[in-house]
Amino acid sequence: MGFRHERRRWVLAILSDVASATGVWVHYCLTQDGTTSTVYVNGAAQSVTDSGEWFNDMATLDIGVLGRRAFSGSYWTDGRIDEFGIWSDDLSAVQIGLLYNSGAGCPYSAFATDCGVPSGDNLNISDSLPANNTQFNTLIQHFNITVNASEAFTADFYVNDALNQTRSYGLGIDVLADFNLTFTNTTEETLTYYFYVNTSDTNHSTGVKTVHIDNVFPQITWTVPDNTNTTVIAETLLTNIFLQDPNMFSYLYNITRPNGTQYHTSSNATLTGLTNYTINDIVSFVGEQGEFNAFAEVCDGHTDQNITIDSVLINNVTLEVEDEGDSINVSMLDEEDTMSVSYIEEPDKVSFGFVSDTTTSTEEFIVESNHYIHILDGLTQYEGHLVMGKKWMDFETDDLSSVNILRLTDYSVQVTVTKLTSTDEWDFESIGELNCRNQSRSFLVHVPTTGNNSQVLSGDLSPYLLNVTMNTSYYTTANATLYWNGTGYPATATNTSTHFYFNYTLTIPPLMSDTNVTYYWNYYLGTTEFNTTSENTTVYSPRISNCTTNPTQWVRYDIKDETFETLLNGSITFLFNYYNGAYTNNFNGLMTDNSTFPICMYPSWGNFSTDATIQYQTSEAGYTSREYQTIGFEVYESNRTVDLFLLEGATDITFHIIDDSDNNLQGVTVEAYRYRISTDSDVLVETEATDAEGKIILNLASGTTFYSFKIYDAEGTLKISTARFKLI
Repeated sequence: MGFRHERRRWVLAILSDVASATGVWVHYCLTQDGTTSTVYVNGAAQSVTDSGEWFNDMATLDIGVLGRRAFSGSYWTDGRIDEFGIWSDDLSAVQIGLLYNSGAGCPYSAFATDCGVPSGDNLNISDSLPANNTQFNTLIQHFNITVNASEAFTADFYVNDALNQTRSYGLGIDVLADFNLTFTNTTEETLTYYFYVNTSDTNHSTGVKTVHIDNVFPQITWTVPDNTNTTVIAETLLTNIFLQDPNMFSYLYNITRPNGTQYHTSSNATLTGLTNYTINDIVSFVGEQGEFNAFAEVCDGHTDQNITIDSVLINNVTLEVEDEGDSINVSMLDEEDTMSVSYIEEPDKVSFGFVSDTTTSTEEFIVESNHYIHILDGLTQYEGHLVMGKKWMDFETDDLSSVNILRLTDYSVQVTVTKLTSTDEWDFESIGELNCRNQSRSFLVHVPTTGNNSQVLSGDLSPYLLNVTMNTSYYTTANATLYWNGTGYPATATNTSTHFYFNYTLTIPPLMSDTNVTYYWNYYLGTTEFNTTSENTTVYSPRISNCTTNPTQWVRYDIKDETFETLLNGSITFLFNYYNGAYTNNFNGLMTDNSTFPICMYPSWGNFSTDATIQYQTSEAGYTSREYQTIGFEVYESNRTVDLFLLEGATDITFHIIDDSDNNLQGVTVEAYRYRISTDSDVLVETEATDAEGKIILNLASGTTFYSFKIYDAEGTLKISTARFKLI
């Protein structure tokens, strides 16, 4: 190596008698003592020459060129040169031998003291790897240290304070003591480790470090909405989403409308210490319909190993981090004492540091975020652990004594860091991103429409209806059953291109008293089962009564003179057999000392039927009692009046009703109508049914009065209607 005046360049000229084999590393060293230069090859002196003066001009230094015509380009070395160094003093042959170190090499910084072995000691060790509080997703993880030992040594590897492995090594420089642990793809654990290295007369140990093995992503198990995107709901979504992770931290749950706007959201960022959690939000969809989307995201307490930060910058003396809607600002409390701010972006974190104008053992920092800042310091293994949004940060640093955190607001904290010794450099471990997993599911909200009567009568035929929207993306078949008062009634389905219609006409059981009944629809859309909200209907028991009990009048009976149509004072004895479908009941009694007799009903809106037999008479002389009978007389709220006629001086007329075979017909009703010339109308004056002998006796006027008759069979069907004629 020399300075060529004709080219004003430094050149390296090494001449030796040792030929260099191709592909083999050779150690060269050139020294100068005055004007004497010596070449050492592989630690051995080869030649001594008089080379003149070196380093008398500061010009460009060319490395790897041979000969005085280096400028021609024909003498450059065809090979590799590594660990080139220049010393200001002439090296001794011993020192050069240490540098060569039998081919193992020796660090330049350590060779002068026996190649890294301190005087009086035969052992030293490097810092251990992996670094403290690092995280890995791996099935095999290596743990190692570098050892310099002048004699054979053993290395003990401790995991979680227990001896895990031991290995023996010979003496050497930069001996790599390497151990590995194997894990499964379901491993998620935090472990501590350290090394203990010893020779025959001395030993050293590394500090305890923490490593996280995270081979498990947070798990999300969907039950409702289901895992196959086929969930169909009506008015309420009973969420059931199971979250699982050995190191859980937070979750976010969103439901969006069909147009993408948010309909429901919930979150929890206080899951630290839990290994599982169930999201069981009850979400009402009353008045909604259509397809909705559910989104669930769960984060564990570790950091994502491959993050991308949108923006990291230094604004004046503040470190500003922006990413995916998360914002973090970090600064020293005393900004005027801040000399500089720096950061390093790594694959899994952003390391950051501050340099202050003063030297101190305690420094205060302000952390601000656009999210609520969760203080986890003391809850995890990280010093000064904070979480905001999906980001987390800590204040891990060398020579750390303590970290204290004071909350200023929901979105800002003051962090006080104390070191064991005073310094003006404050370098911290990381700003990272939580390890999160998210999934989405879709579900259908349909609106079932029911139709029914809120009040019915015992014995009614009452229709019940169910209508559900058809959606072939979620189901193509449907069936339904009406459950009324605990009894199931399968319904008939009508399928259209847009709806399923179900109906069932129920015969209301004959309940003898007013009863409140619960009913609902149980139905399946595809294989998904639903129940409509239970509804109530009141079943009313119809009644006929006097008007002191029920005020709704449906008929009034008046006793009148048949000839003059004037009211007569008298009494009635009655029997009402009323019914509605399978429901039957009766009402009988006596009313006296009046000419009008109102009869009432219940309920006021009811509509049912009755058969009636009424015997009536007057206390006035000359009148004979009569009987009034009717079949299927409708009972409903009205102001109907039925005249009960009595005839003074009546003649008993016997009717005998037989069939074609001369058999007596019982229960045949005969109605007698009297013709009134003044109104040219026929007025019902008497009605009665035949007895077991097929006979009835009617009290009628003979002579000049015209009558007509209608005869009904036992079922109430009109069989005979006569013309008017006189009874003689």
